[in-house]
Amino acid sequence: MSFTMLTELPGYCPDELWYEKKNRVPFWQYIFHALSGIHYWMRLENSKLPDPFPGKHLYPDFEDEPVQTLSNREIKRYGETVRNSCIDYFTSLNDNILTEKSVLSGSFTNLDIILLMIRHIQYHVGQCNTILKENNLKTVKWLE
Repeated sequence: MSFTMLTELPGYCPDELWYEKKNRVPFWQYIFHALSGIHYWMRLENSKLPDPFPGKHLYPDFEDEPVQTLSNREIKRYGETVRNSCIDYFTSLNDNILTEKSVLSGSFTNLDIILLMIRHIQYHVGQCNTILKENNLKTVKWLE
């Protein structure tokens, strides 16, 4: 449900707000940041992820200002890539794997990662909904 709300955000944001910076970050980058985190953390192999946007300097963790931007359509496509990756991840899980340490961090189990990602997604959905609300726009509905 959290992931669905995140991937619905582009449909609520008009172009004039999509690229506008709020707290020094454009709207699209909040969504990209959340999707990138999910794509990185929700996997069972510690292999290098392919760059989803080769040649673009985007800085998903806000470590620098992006040189290029991502369109609404590019974010939607990336959301589908991440969704498919998550489906593969959850299909591979079982009770034993859930309680094993993540291959990406020895301090978190795979279940910890799932819970961290849910919290992270909800934080950014709320953040983006606040931006939409401040601009008198419709917000993503909370799914239960």
